[in-house]
Amino acid sequence: MKRKIIVVAVVIFAAIGVFSLSQLLKPQETISIASFPLNMDQMIAKSTLVIEGTTVGKSDLKIDDRVTFRLTTVEVNKALKGKSGEKIVILQTKGLPEDPELQNSQNYVLILEPYVQPSSGTFKGTEGAYVLVQAYQGVYKIQQDGAYQPVFDPENKLSSYSKKLTDWKTMNVK
Repeated sequence: MKRKIIVVAVVIFAAIGVFSLSQLLKPQETISIASFPLNMDQMIAKSTLVIEGTTVGKSDLKIDDRVTFRLTTVEVNKALKGKSGEKIVILQTKGLPEDPELQNSQNYVLILEPYVQPSSGTFKGTEGAYVLVQAYQGVYKIQQDGAYQPVFDPENKLSSYSKKLTDWKTMNVK
């Protein structure tokens, strides 16, 4: 009887160990920003600042061996929603496809919200910075003809947003 109890206990502990190990080795699910597209009305509602601006400078801020932020200075040509100074800083994660790098001397429409500092402390140079709403969904290149072109559109879903953004700007909603 004692032997049966010991065998059953060993089997139960082995099963628990195998299950725990399988959970540790199971690939972790990642959530992509692209998985949760917002429509243009939601993006503008979420934003505190929408601008037309020109990039005028960049710098990198290395946090550790895994994360580097790109700080891009943008000269504000026109505020379409909210108020800002003459220049603002955009914080992006360098090397993340869903957060495409803004090119120097390029004109953009940027849909922005304030960067929220982590509770663990602030990163020097990020105070007062902004981030793009929904990363790539919040940045449109201004073409020579004045049309807006999504900078990154992997699923070809944002072309209709360009017209909605143009219509929104024409209505001059602030």
